[in-house]
Amino acid sequence: MYSEEREPFFKVRKEKVHTESGVEIPNKVALVNDSLNTVVGFVSPGYDVVENETISEMFDAALNEFKIADVRDHLDASTRRWRRQIILDKDQFGSVEVLPSDVVGVMLEVYNGYDARTAYGYSLMG
Repeated sequence: MYSEEREPFFKVRKEKVHTESGVEIPNKVALVNDSLNTVVGFVSPGYDVVENETISEMFDAALNEFKIADVRDHLDASTRRWRRQIILDKDQFGSVEVLPSDVVGVMLEVYNGYDARTAYGYSLMG
């Protein structure tokens, strides 16, 4: 089974942004990965952070009635974007054989980002 070695459910904190000489940059804060102490994005101070764990819990609750065959978490290289691939059970949701031994099932991909360009959402795929 696949395993993401990096922690996709790190806490995010906001920090003020300053120039090298100490001048505060107005209307910007840094989003910082609390585990790695690295910047994952810059946003306005009023930006509401929606953490990966919140999205995970929301979709877990929505899917609790369904059979799940597999779940895979992925982070991009910068840890700014998270994707969860949820492979739905082929007996409950069906599958299509495209060619012999090439079977396509149903997958739900959930995503969230901390770079202020990627909001949370989902895609339903075959």
